Amino acid sequence: MYVLLFSATLVTYQVQDWKKMCLALFGFWSDKSLKKTNVIFLFNLKNIFYFVLSLSILGSLFFLNFWQCLFLLHLGFIAIFYGISFGKIKPLRQIRYLKIFLVAYTWAATTVLFPNLDLFAEKRLWYWFFSQFLFFFALILAFDIRDRIWDKKQNLRTLVQKIGVRASKFLAGILLVLSSFLAFQISETLFLTSILSHTLGFILIFFASEKRSLLYFLFGLDGIFLWQYIFYWILKFND
Repeated sequence: MYVLLFSATLVTYQVQDWKKMCLALFGFWSDKSLKKTNVIFLFNLKNIFYFVLSLSILGSLFFLNFWQCLFLLHLGFIAIFYGISFGKIKPLRQIRYLKIFLVAYTWAATTVLFPNLDLFAEKRLWYWFFSQFLFFFALILAFDIRDRIWDKKQNLRTLVQKIGVRASKFLAGILLVLSSFLAFQISETLFLTSILSHTLGFILIFFASEKRSLLYFLFGLDGIFLWQYIFYWILKFND
Protein backbone atom coordinates (compact mmCIF):
# COMPACT_ATOMS: atom_id res chain seq x y z
CA MET A 1 0.00 0.00 0.00
CA TYR A 2 2.78 2.46 0.91
CA VAL A 3 4.64 1.53 -2.28
CA LEU A 4 1.48 2.43 -4.19
CA LEU A 5 1.27 5.82 -2.46
CA PHE A 6 4.95 6.54 -3.08
CA SER A 7 4.66 5.62 -6.76
CA ALA A 8 1.49 7.66 -7.20
CA THR A 9 3.23 10.69 -5.69
CA LEU A 10 6.08 10.42 -8.18
CA VAL A 11 3.67 10.07 -11.09
CA THR A 12 1.64 13.10 -9.96
CA TYR A 13 4.65 15.33 -10.42
CA GLN A 14 4.82 14.26 -14.08
CA VAL A 15 1.18 14.92 -15.02
CA GLN A 16 1.98 18.33 -16.53
CA ASP A 17 4.77 16.89 -18.68
CA TRP A 18 2.48 14.14 -19.93
CA LYS A 19 -0.08 16.71 -20.99
CA LYS A 20 2.59 18.41 -23.13
CA MET A 21 3.66 15.07 -24.56
CA CYS A 22 0.10 14.21 -25.62
CA LEU A 23 -0.39 17.67 -27.14
CA ALA A 24 2.81 17.25 -29.10
CA LEU A 25 1.86 13.82 -30.37
CA PHE A 26 -1.57 14.85 -31.63
CA GLY A 27 -0.54 18.23 -32.98
CA PHE A 28 -2.26 20.46 -30.44
CA TRP A 29 0.01 23.11 -29.01
CA SER A 30 -0.78 24.82 -25.68
CA ASP A 31 1.74 27.65 -26.09
CA LYS A 32 4.42 28.99 -28.40
CA SER A 33 7.30 27.53 -26.41
CA LEU A 34 5.88 24.05 -26.87
CA LYS A 35 6.15 24.40 -30.66
CA LYS A 36 9.92 24.50 -30.31
CA THR A 37 9.97 21.33 -28.28
CA ASN A 38 11.16 18.24 -30.06
CA VAL A 39 8.50 15.51 -29.84
CA ILE A 40 11.17 12.85 -29.60
CA PHE A 41 12.67 14.61 -26.59
CA LEU A 42 9.35 14.22 -24.77
CA PHE A 43 9.78 10.48 -25.10
CA ASN A 44 12.88 10.45 -22.94
CA LEU A 45 13.77 7.75 -20.46
CA LYS A 46 12.29 9.66 -17.55
CA ASN A 47 8.84 9.80 -19.12
CA ILE A 48 9.04 6.16 -20.12
CA PHE A 49 9.94 5.27 -16.55
CA TYR A 50 6.98 7.18 -15.13
CA PHE A 51 4.68 5.73 -17.76
CA VAL A 52 5.65 2.18 -16.75
CA LEU A 53 5.30 3.21 -13.12
CA SER A 54 1.78 4.44 -13.77
CA LEU A 55 0.89 1.11 -15.36
CA SER A 56 2.12 -0.66 -12.24
CA ILE A 57 -0.10 1.62 -10.17
CA LEU A 58 -3.12 0.66 -12.26
CA GLY A 59 -2.22 -2.99 -11.77
CA SER A 60 -1.95 -2.56 -8.01
CA LEU A 61 -5.50 -1.21 -7.89
CA PHE A 62 -6.74 -4.77 -8.35
CA PHE A 63 -5.39 -5.57 -4.88
CA LEU A 64 -7.40 -2.80 -3.23
CA ASN A 65 -10.96 -3.08 -2.05
CA PHE A 66 -13.86 -0.98 -3.33
CA TRP A 67 -13.67 1.68 -0.61
CA GLN A 68 -9.93 2.17 -1.07
CA CYS A 69 -10.39 2.67 -4.81
CA LEU A 70 -13.25 5.07 -4.19
CA PHE A 71 -11.13 7.06 -1.75
CA LEU A 72 -8.24 7.26 -4.22
CA LEU A 73 -10.64 8.56 -6.86
CA HIS A 74 -11.05 11.97 -5.23
CA LEU A 75 -7.30 12.21 -4.58
CA GLY A 76 -6.70 11.45 -8.24
CA PHE A 77 -9.10 14.24 -9.17
CA ILE A 78 -7.10 16.69 -7.07
CA ALA A 79 -3.80 15.44 -8.52
CA ILE A 80 -4.97 15.86 -12.13
CA PHE A 81 -6.65 19.24 -11.81
CA TYR A 82 -4.05 20.65 -9.41
CA GLY A 83 -1.60 21.77 -12.08
CA ILE A 84 -3.43 21.35 -15.39
CA SER A 85 -5.85 23.74 -17.04
CA PHE A 86 -8.66 22.52 -19.26
CA GLY A 87 -9.92 25.24 -21.57
CA LYS A 88 -11.14 28.14 -19.47
CA ILE A 89 -10.94 26.10 -16.26
CA LYS A 90 -7.76 27.15 -14.51
CA PRO A 91 -5.67 24.77 -12.35
CA LEU A 92 -6.71 24.41 -8.73
CA ARG A 93 -3.33 25.69 -7.57
CA GLN A 94 -4.05 29.05 -9.20
CA ILE A 95 -7.16 29.62 -7.12
CA ARG A 96 -6.19 32.20 -4.55
CA TYR A 97 -4.73 30.70 -1.32
CA LEU A 98 -6.10 27.21 -2.13
CA LYS A 99 -2.80 25.52 -3.00
CA ILE A 100 -1.52 25.05 0.55
CA PHE A 101 -4.82 23.59 1.76
CA LEU A 102 -4.92 21.08 -1.12
CA VAL A 103 -1.34 19.89 -0.60
CA ALA A 104 -1.71 19.60 3.18
CA TYR A 105 -5.01 17.74 2.82
CA THR A 106 -3.64 15.35 0.18
CA TRP A 107 -0.61 14.42 2.28
CA ALA A 108 -2.68 13.95 5.44
CA ALA A 109 -5.34 11.95 3.60
CA THR A 110 -2.85 9.62 1.91
CA THR A 111 -0.71 8.99 5.01
CA VAL A 112 -3.46 8.81 7.65
CA LEU A 113 -6.93 8.18 6.21
CA PHE A 114 -6.18 5.92 3.26
CA PRO A 115 -4.21 3.25 5.19
CA ASN A 116 -6.83 3.25 7.98
CA LEU A 117 -10.20 3.33 6.24
CA ASP A 118 -11.39 0.55 8.52
CA LEU A 119 -11.04 3.01 11.42
CA PHE A 120 -12.99 5.76 9.67
CA ALA A 121 -15.50 6.07 12.50
CA GLU A 122 -12.82 6.18 15.22
CA LYS A 123 -12.28 9.57 16.88
CA ARG A 124 -8.55 8.93 17.32
CA LEU A 125 -8.11 8.60 13.55
CA TRP A 126 -9.52 12.06 13.02
CA TYR A 127 -7.39 13.51 15.80
CA TRP A 128 -4.34 12.12 14.01
CA PHE A 129 -5.57 13.30 10.59
CA PHE A 130 -6.04 16.90 11.73
CA SER A 131 -2.78 16.74 13.66
CA GLN A 132 -0.91 15.74 10.51
CA PHE A 133 -2.85 18.24 8.40
CA LEU A 134 -1.65 21.07 10.63
CA PHE A 135 1.87 19.60 10.62
CA PHE A 136 2.01 19.45 6.81
CA PHE A 137 0.41 22.90 6.55
CA ALA A 138 3.19 24.38 8.69
CA LEU A 139 5.92 22.69 6.63
CA ILE A 140 4.40 23.84 3.34
CA LEU A 141 4.52 27.42 4.61
CA ALA A 142 8.31 27.09 4.60
CA PHE A 143 8.29 25.97 0.96
CA ASP A 144 6.00 28.88 0.07
CA ILE A 145 8.47 31.20 1.78
CA ARG A 146 11.20 29.79 -0.45
CA ASP A 147 9.02 30.10 -3.58
CA ARG A 148 7.53 33.49 -2.70
CA ILE A 149 9.20 35.41 -5.54
CA TRP A 150 8.73 32.63 -8.07
CA ASP A 151 5.04 32.19 -7.17
CA LYS A 152 4.48 35.91 -7.62
CA LYS A 153 5.99 35.75 -11.12
CA GLN A 154 3.72 32.78 -11.90
CA ASN A 155 0.70 34.73 -10.63
CA LEU A 156 0.12 32.22 -7.82
CA ARG A 157 -1.47 33.84 -4.77
CA THR A 158 -0.24 32.19 -1.59
CA LEU A 159 -0.85 32.74 2.09
CA VAL A 160 2.78 33.78 2.59
CA GLN A 161 2.35 36.59 0.06
CA LYS A 162 -0.76 37.74 1.90
CA ILE A 163 0.49 37.84 5.50
CA GLY A 164 4.27 38.07 4.98
CA VAL A 165 7.24 35.88 5.91
CA ARG A 166 7.45 36.75 9.61
CA ALA A 167 3.73 36.22 10.21
CA SER A 168 3.89 32.93 8.27
CA LYS A 169 6.63 31.62 10.56
CA PHE A 170 4.62 32.67 13.60
CA LEU A 171 1.54 30.94 12.17
CA ALA A 172 3.60 27.79 11.55
CA GLY A 173 4.63 27.74 15.21
CA ILE A 174 1.00 28.00 16.35
CA LEU A 175 -0.05 25.21 13.98
CA LEU A 176 2.70 22.91 15.26
CA VAL A 177 1.59 23.50 18.87
CA LEU A 178 -2.02 22.70 17.94
CA SER A 179 -0.83 19.61 16.06
CA SER A 180 1.01 18.36 19.16
CA PHE A 181 -2.07 19.02 21.29
CA LEU A 182 -4.18 16.81 18.99
CA ALA A 183 -1.50 14.10 19.09
CA PHE A 184 -1.68 14.22 22.89
CA GLN A 185 -5.35 13.19 22.65
CA ILE A 186 -4.34 9.91 20.98
CA SER A 187 -1.36 8.47 22.84
CA GLU A 188 1.76 9.43 24.75
CA THR A 189 3.96 7.94 22.06
CA LEU A 190 2.44 10.05 19.29
CA PHE A 191 2.60 13.12 21.51
CA LEU A 192 6.32 12.67 22.20
CA THR A 193 6.87 11.94 18.51
CA SER A 194 5.17 15.19 17.58
CA ILE A 195 7.20 17.15 20.15
CA LEU A 196 10.46 15.91 18.65
CA SER A 197 9.49 16.24 14.97
CA HIS A 198 7.66 19.53 15.43
CA THR A 199 10.54 21.10 17.33
CA LEU A 200 12.93 20.13 14.55
CA GLY A 201 10.40 21.34 12.01
CA PHE A 202 9.96 24.74 13.64
CA ILE A 203 13.72 25.32 13.76
CA LEU A 204 13.98 24.62 10.04
CA ILE A 205 10.91 26.74 9.26
CA PHE A 206 12.25 29.63 11.34
CA PHE A 207 15.49 29.77 9.33
CA ALA A 208 13.81 29.12 5.97
CA SER A 209 14.21 31.72 3.23
CA GLU A 210 14.45 31.97 -0.55
CA LYS A 211 18.23 32.10 -0.16
CA ARG A 212 18.49 28.64 1.38
CA SER A 213 19.90 25.89 -0.79
CA LEU A 214 17.91 23.09 -2.36
CA LEU A 215 19.59 20.63 0.03
CA TYR A 216 18.19 22.57 3.00
CA PHE A 217 14.65 21.84 1.87
CA LEU A 218 15.31 18.42 0.34
CA PHE A 219 17.17 16.86 3.26
CA GLY A 220 15.91 19.22 5.95
CA LEU A 221 12.21 19.95 5.67
CA ASP A 222 11.38 17.01 3.40
CA GLY A 223 13.47 14.81 5.68
CA ILE A 224 11.24 15.58 8.66
CA PHE A 225 8.71 13.07 7.33
CA LEU A 226 11.33 10.35 7.70
CA TRP A 227 12.46 11.62 11.10
CA GLN A 228 8.90 11.59 12.37
CA TYR A 229 8.64 7.92 11.40
CA ILE A 230 12.00 7.13 13.05
CA PHE A 231 11.11 9.00 16.24
CA TYR A 232 7.83 7.09 16.50
CA TRP A 233 9.38 3.64 16.23
CA ILE A 234 12.23 4.48 18.62
CA LEU A 235 9.70 5.63 21.22
CA LYS A 236 7.42 2.69 20.45
CA PHE A 237 10.29 0.23 20.85
CA ASN A 238 11.26 1.70 24.23
CA ASP A 239 7.71 2.00 25.48
